[in-house]
Amino acid sequence: MHTPFTSAAACAAICDVRDPTLRNLQITLSYHDIAQAVSARICTRNAPWVAFAAWASKQAGRFIRLESLPSHFGPLEPLLERFDDALDDVSAQISEGNFKVYRELAPLFARFLEVLDGPDPGARLDGFLAELRPGPSVDEGQDRLRQAFTAYWDARQTPDPGTRAQLILLANGQVGVHEQTRLQAQIAGSMLGALERLKARAGGLADTLGTPRFLRRIVAGFTWKFEEMWREVSTGLMGIALPGGTMTLGRDVPPLPDGRMFPAELAEPDLPALRALVEAWDPTPNSTAESAAEDWSDLADRMHFILDLFRSRQQDPAVLGLPFSPSQAATIRAGRIPPGPL
Repeated sequence: MHTPFTSAAACAAICDVRDPTLRNLQITLSYHDIAQAVSARICTRNAPWVAFAAWASKQAGRFIRLESLPSHFGPLEPLLERFDDALDDVSAQISEGNFKVYRELAPLFARFLEVLDGPDPGARLDGFLAELRPGPSVDEGQDRLRQAFTAYWDARQTPDPGTRAQLILLANGQVGVHEQTRLQAQIAGSMLGALERLKARAGGLADTLGTPRFLRRIVAGFTWKFEEMWREVSTGLMGIALPGGTMTLGRDVPPLPDGRMFPAELAEPDLPALRALVEAWDPTPNSTAESAAEDWSDLADRMHFILDLFRSRQQDPAVLGLPFSPSQAATIRAGRIPPGPL
């Protein structure tokens, strides 16, 4: 039997891992373990935020290892190799974002599990919530997290399955907004900063080649095409590689296999706090239409997609599945990087 990565001590040990690839793999597995534990204590029919975080972390790992870029860039890949330092910047920024969110949120979920499993959990919950920093997420406050963990607790207490599903979506959405707000610097840095570096390199290349107008037009044309493709790739950086396929910010969240947009319990929310959250972030609140992000660096645009994704797939059992094969998971738990595709 393995020891799951669910305790505060396990989270701290993962945060101490220096190899960014191994750390990402352990973060992904830890999110999965925590999701399994939270689900077992609250509701096995509705995935908590940490379940989605596991798949998002796995997708981030592909970019940290620079495995996803060649298939996107196709014939420009040989040229892109001249700018590999920009790709290294992307990898480093995504790794930092992956670590930043885990370092803050995983220990909180671990402590929340301790509250649920300890004596007099109601009283312990009050103490746990009181320790969260007051203030908005943009100022490193944790008001949204306080609301989220309160909603998870209320979901555990309510006997009504519909209300429970809505409370879990409310909690997932509040954590999602907090997470995406905290990630804004890494998102901007990973793509826009690298893009500026590439533009500067292209300008330098033009200077090296000389000043004839036709050469500068060629370089400018390449830069424009590269920027177009670069922004297209950026929609995948915040995608989630769910078991049914990778969903990226640049495309609408697809309907469920039965054609519905959302599970029945989440189709028309009547919980006031959830309705307020949906109205704040979802311009098309009862449909996944137009959920594709046009500007991935815009928080509101990004959250429209993410909230629809959470709402649509919250009751998909596969979201709680193991993101690696059992043998890969065992190797990762042992502190090693498994061979072969991850």
